[in-house]
Amino acid sequence: MKLKRKVSHRVLTCLDVKILNFLWKWKIANFMVLKYGLAQQRSFWKFYQIIRRLFNEGYIKEVSDSKTGVSLWTLTRKGFLYLDDGSMELVQKRFQPQALLHDYWSMVFQLGEFLLGVPSHIQLVSEQEFTAKEIADLPSWVPKTREHIPDGLTKVKRATSSYVVAFEVELSTKSDSRYEEMIRYLDQKEEINWVFWLCANEQIIQKITQQIMAVRRRRANMHNFVLLNDVRIHGWSAPFLWGDLINKSPSHVLGQYLGEHATNIALTKPQPALMAIYLAKEKSPRKFKGLAASVDPLKVLTP
Repeated sequence: MKLKRKVSHRVLTCLDVKILNFLWKWKIANFMVLKYGLAQQRSFWKFYQIIRRLFNEGYIKEVSDSKTGVSLWTLTRKGFLYLDDGSMELVQKRFQPQALLHDYWSMVFQLGEFLLGVPSHIQLVSEQEFTAKEIADLPSWVPKTREHIPDGLTKVKRATSSYVVAFEVELSTKSDSRYEEMIRYLDQKEEINWVFWLCANEQIIQKITQQIMAVRRRRANMHNFVLLNDVRIHGWSAPFLWGDLINKSPSHVLGQYLGEHATNIALTKPQPALMAIYLAKEKSPRKFKGLAASVDPLKVLTP
């Protein structure tokens, strides 16, 4: 006989709610991302107990991707309904990932070095937020139409100016007409200054760039492309292969705003450490083989 889960009437803690909100915003995350992103000072075992308790109470569930073998957490309907108490005013009641691998890499690519803390002059709007929230509830710099939904939007504020980066993740080839629609939208939105594309292979990059050049887009060089395997190894230090930022990297545009000292280190040592967190396959906090103490990102990124 199948045992029923024990009904819990426990009041969720602030950390519990942060975990649920993170999983709604980004749709998906592994244990290590949640730990380093939300509870850096908690022990691994105590945080693991928190995650298991949310699981046992039905707020989150575990999924896995067969290609990567990474164990991932996402919201259940119960977890979403806890957040959606009427105050979110959503135009779409979305909470589940549509494509595990795509949504996973969208989170990794946009969040990047900001996993350890988002600087005050950086604003992140995920694909989930752009799709599900009322446009009036989004920051004023977000495009006001949804003919196309980028996989993420990031605003960087500088002393005298600011700019917006749109993120696009392409793990498989789309039709020419679909790319033409995407490029036209991005080209016409003056709010967007750069587009960072994460592509599974060079063939996809070639297909997209052919569409960009075929119609002589007036802002063709706003599009910058990086390979998935390069990001898997180097994180935001991966080089762009096409566009105005060729041979530079996302860190040159985004990571530099971590502060001068942290940036100098971020371009060398912590990237493998951060990617080890993003790519961690462990389901429980036994000794984490992918992240040696000598490259602990909490130590490396501290000026």
